[in-house]
Amino acid sequence: MTCVTAVKMYPFDPDIGSPVFNEYTDPAMADRVVHFVGRRRGNTLLPANVRHLSAQERLTNILTTGGLHGYPVYRSDDVAVTCASDLCSAELETAFAKGLNSRGPLEPWALVLDRPTAWTYGFRPVVYADAAVFDAHKVALNAIHGPGGSALAVRTELGRDDWTAEREWRKFFPPGAPPLALDLRGTDVIAAVIVGQTGWAPALPWTSTSFPPMRWLWDAAQRRLVHDGRIPFRP
Repeated sequence: MTCVTAVKMYPFDPDIGSPVFNEYTDPAMADRVVHFVGRRRGNTLLPANVRHLSAQERLTNILTTGGLHGYPVYRSDDVAVTCASDLCSAELETAFAKGLNSRGPLEPWALVLDRPTAWTYGFRPVVYADAAVFDAHKVALNAIHGPGGSALAVRTELGRDDWTAEREWRKFFPPGAPPLALDLRGTDVIAAVIVGQTGWAPALPWTSTSFPPMRWLWDAAQRRLVHDGRIPFRP
């Protein structure tokens, strides 16, 4: 991983340091979902092979290997999933400034995915199921989506077990399937990479079908995301 002076890669790129979001740029994030690499976890630990890595190191690993993996999460019944959130711009910036729940701010390392492309890879919105009928929802989702589909149900009890603010999407993996959600190489699924350090650039050892992804820097002082060039492909 290297850090470089952020510059415009193409003449049509936004100016370095300019806000990512304004009234003209799609503040609703209508075609995007966000995979947070620095999400604060509860009692469900990451696998041992990545548990020791910082959020920055995990993002480096995803980008340099081209693979986005899934892992079991709270109440997913050991089904591996890869998670993303469907947030508007204000909610996204609030996630880094204050957090989405009582666990506090998220670390500013994330992948912004193109939502239609993520859908083709199998990502779906979760079902926030009432606690009283949670098990029934899991049975129904297995019947609809096949084995592992139950992981699309999120137990919900407002005031006690409430994750609705995350507006989560999940890609689940049937039992026995290798938990690789996305092979990022040769695709345009990454719309942007959110970073906490200007010029952060692990040179990607692969190319997409068009342009390198945008780099969005979390400006902690101004509490907003700003443009910081692009993540370059390796020559």
